[in-house]
Amino acid sequence: MTLWMLHERLRSACRRAGLRRIGWRDIRHSFASQLVMAGTPLRQVQEWLGHSTITTTMRYAHLALGAPRGEAVHPPRRGQGAQAGDG
Repeated sequence: MTLWMLHERLRSACRRAGLRRIGWRDIRHSFASQLVMAGTPLRQVQEWLGHSTITTTMRYAHLALGAPRGEAVHPPRRGQGAQAGDG
């Protein structure tokens, strides 16, 4: 499958789902955000995303459970008690 074919499939899926046009970077950012909100350690997220420094990964730190902030609402976790990476 070519890169162009992947882009077309993503565009088509968005259109069928009634979503705005999104790119691979949007999906990558969403993936990282979900990992951090589920409690995955930032060092693990750094490794999985291939960030050369933890500084880049720190942009997601505010999403971590227990991070200092105002009243925040977190989405419920699937399969209560599941650890990040369990599938």
